Amino acid sequence: MLVKMIYEDCSQDLAQNKDLPSNSYIVAYMVENQIKYDIVQSDSRVHIFDLYYDKYKNVRGIKWTSGIVNPRVWNCQPSESKKKNR
Repeated sequence: MLVKMIYEDCSQDLAQNKDLPSNSYIVAYMVENQIKYDIVQSDSRVHIFDLYYDKYKNVRGIKWTSGIVNPRVWNCQPSESKKKNR
């Protein structure tokens, strides 16, 4: 996984959500004299910077979100528990 988009063109307040994965970042970038924010998931800030620099040429910042969920179990559907009949 290089960069996975979680929220595109969102509010900065969404980065305070504790239900985000622990390897998620909020990216600030400039488009047509407006600052926009995306929340992405990646293992490295370098991959995020490369993607946004190639796409927009104007990266303002990359910061951690407040997410605390393990990335392996984030966004996984819980399996149905099977009860054994005796």
